[in-house]
Amino acid sequence: MIEIKHIDKTPENGRFVLLDDGKEIGEMTYTYAGSDKAVFDHTFVHPDYRGGNKAALLMDRAMAWVREKGLSIFPLCPYVDRMIRVFPDKYGDLPLAEFEINELTGELQPCNVPSDNPKNEK
Repeated sequence: MIEIKHIDKTPENGRFVLLDDGKEIGEMTYTYAGSDKAVFDHTFVHPDYRGGNKAALLMDRAMAWVREKGLSIFPLCPYVDRMIRVFPDKYGDLPLAEFEINELTGELQPCNVPSDNPKNEK
């Protein structure tokens, strides 16, 4: 039986774990960027379980959680980014966070400028 568990690993990050009869077969990870943003950075499904939309199950559960929490997201993971773009009817309501690269550290940091993205207006 396939199930998905949400694990908040630390106050800074967490993951959604895809299980098949208790065996971990996939995951989608994120890191918090402040209290209202989540950076989704990785999606993996074990090669033996690929196909059959297993990653899409992770995506649906993770994005339902984003909606429940009222978060905006930054889809750093190519899979998450692609799913948002390919399925706007399903994920187009999700507010996207904007980030910039810190010139001193080379790390992503949230932008503090207003967005012209209409999805981010409340």
